[in-house]
Amino acid sequence: MNYAQAKKQYPDITELLDNLQRIYSERKIPDTESPFLSSKRAVEELFNGEESSLVIGTEVGEWFSGPDEIARLLYWDLAEWGNVEFQFQENAVISILKDSGWVASHGTCSMRIEPVDLWQLFFDSILQQVEISSLTAERKAAEINKYKAQISAEIINGSGYCWPFRFTAIFENTERGWRFGHMHFSFPSGLLPWFRTDSILPYPDKESHPFFKPIPGKKK
Repeated sequence: MNYAQAKKQYPDITELLDNLQRIYSERKIPDTESPFLSSKRAVEELFNGEESSLVIGTEVGEWFSGPDEIARLLYWDLAEWGNVEFQFQENAVISILKDSGWVASHGTCSMRIEPVDLWQLFFDSILQQVEISSLTAERKAAEINKYKAQISAEIINGSGYCWPFRFTAIFENTERGWRFGHMHFSFPSGLLPWFRTDSILPYPDKESHPFFKPIPGKKK
């Protein structure tokens, strides 16, 4: 069924989808004393609270399970990601079977990135490449030149960026109402993959992801 049909038959489910959009639209992790606690409250509002709950992000290594890890993802998204627009009302496909359901939809993430910020990312990348001891000097230079060429090509297209994404999720009817259990974001891409089977670049893991850097206001 589509969003309009679900709204008539299962208004609590469309309310859950609307709440997800609201949290991304308001971008409120603004608890100045403890922003991490704000993201945890949002996770409590959206998810079933089980350690088996799971969110899979768009990048390699973005595989986050349980309320605490998902709260880190949400904190990062609202602080660093662009403007997220889920297209639930336009093209969501929703299926319900007793106390569980599934939704698939499109969305977009848009932001403005000025050239000076892109070049800062370039210099940050240089530092990262230099620190990878397993790379030869030739390979480090090649990676730096590749990134420089990409940035030079992007800058001439303007500062407005928009990433279409695909969204799927599983939800269930709990004692607290309908809540998400699993969620998956993905970017379609026609580009060559970033990673190669014969690459000596380190494969990213979850622990190296920025989500796992210290969060202001979070107590250990």
